[in-house]
Amino acid sequence: MSLDIQIELELFDPHLTEYGRSLTHIAAALCAWGERHIENNYPDKSAVLLSSDELDYKISQMYPVRI
Repeated sequence: MSLDIQIELELFDPHLTEYGRSLTHIAAALCAWGERHIENNYPDKSAVLLSSDELDYKISQMYPVRI
């Protein structure tokens, strides 16, 4: 498990129930797999991952809000 993933899971730990804490190893494994997959299949990891601003814009284009 990468240090970043471990730190993120530990930040959420106080908010988790005992059952939730028992599942963190599954979340960590899925995150680690995803990170390895991106690094192995895409030359520029940052180009694959959208910033939150880019993601917000894309979502707003898909689901325009009309007032």
